[in-house]
Amino acid sequence: MKETLKDQLQQDFCAYYHFVNGIIYDWKSKDNAHLGSLISKIKVQTRGKLSSELMRTEVREYYKYCFHKAPQWYRDNMEMAIINSKFNVLWKLYKRIENDPQEYDRQNQAENYRYGNKKPNPVHNNKEAAPINQIVNQFLKTHTA
Repeated sequence: MKETLKDQLQQDFCAYYHFVNGIIYDWKSKDNAHLGSLISKIKVQTRGKLSSELMRTEVREYYKYCFHKAPQWYRDNMEMAIINSKFNVLWKLYKRIENDPQEYDRQNQAENYRYGNKKPNPVHNNKEAAPINQIVNQFLKTHTA
């Protein structure tokens, strides 16, 4: 039986969550509703122009943003319900960074300064490849469909 886009995205989220946090994500039935809503919201944002494969790629890129570059509170409380319920905020930030990669560096430095860390965070600084970025890239290469 062929997997649906929803099944693939569920597997992607669970695998990515396990990779980043080191624990298995407990997928609940409510997460299916949130994932369906997320797919609908992304279709609206992209005006329904994406094929199933391009939609999967877009959602995976959105997952990567949420797990690694979203503001700290979102990264600390990552679950499908939050990705869906805070979609408008996260999507706006995701698209801003996608269009201007240096925006993340400015945003990250401002956040670090605001919370008392005067030095840029090396893990989330785009100017040089941090080990986590290499690990994530390797993970994505080995777990692509």
